[in-house]
Amino acid sequence: MSLVIRSRRPQGLEAQTLLDNLLHNYSVESGAFFDRLRAEAGQTSAAQFAFYRANYLARTMTTLPCLRLVLAAAQRQRPVDSEIVQLVQATIEEEEGGNGKPAHSELLAQSHNVHGSIAFGLPQLSLAESENSCLLVAETIQYRRIQLELYQSESFATVLGAFAAQESAAHEMLSVFYETLFAPMRGVYGPVNFGVVSGYFSEHLNGVEEEHGRRARECVLRALSSKQDLHDFRVGAREFLRAQSALWRSLLNEWNRYRGIQTSLAATG
Repeated sequence: MSLVIRSRRPQGLEAQTLLDNLLHNYSVESGAFFDRLRAEAGQTSAAQFAFYRANYLARTMTTLPCLRLVLAAAQRQRPVDSEIVQLVQATIEEEEGGNGKPAHSELLAQSHNVHGSIAFGLPQLSLAESENSCLLVAETIQYRRIQLELYQSESFATVLGAFAAQESAAHEMLSVFYETLFAPMRGVYGPVNFGVVSGYFSEHLNGVEEEHGRRARECVLRALSSKQDLHDFRVGAREFLRAQSALWRSLLNEWNRYRGIQTSLAATG
């Protein structure tokens, strides 16, 4: 396998501006859901949390498999850019845990299940169970399908578009979920138990998620080299953000209905 170190390219710089514009549009399209959560922080019902939990677990459990697809795509390029490979590997290693740290997927399930149990009296929901939950909206299933198609694209630029979009949009999403659905209920916990819940978020919001976004953008700066690359990058970023925005809008559309649903029904997720 031949290795090469490439410098940043003009198409990569142009892609940065394009991505920022797409992220702005995404924020506008998705903003109503996050604004609603902010307005109702600490007022979430058990049924609403069960609804959110099922969809968020099903949405998020695919993150690590998709990162591995990015790595595989980077390793298929000829010549291989060793810096891109190292950047993606660094993000994968953080997601996988190790050195005494649990995998982020483990923290994900743990935080949402401990919170669901202590704050709302909900039964456990494993990541595997979330995939078949009766609480999933169609847009969660569609998100997963589109995400996989983009990360499996034959165009490396399309893969990087989805990768950069996902990592760049993650910090705000995690911040809002933590600040509105978890932190306001700290009072029902002892200090140890809430540390278990907040651990998933602190692992991402202490600069790690922003670093993931920086690495993804650095990959873009190094990899794109043609107008076709720029076009394919735009497709990957745009379609990923469209799918995720549709998911948030769908959750918002159902949010009021789940406030009035009996907890026992929602808990069957």
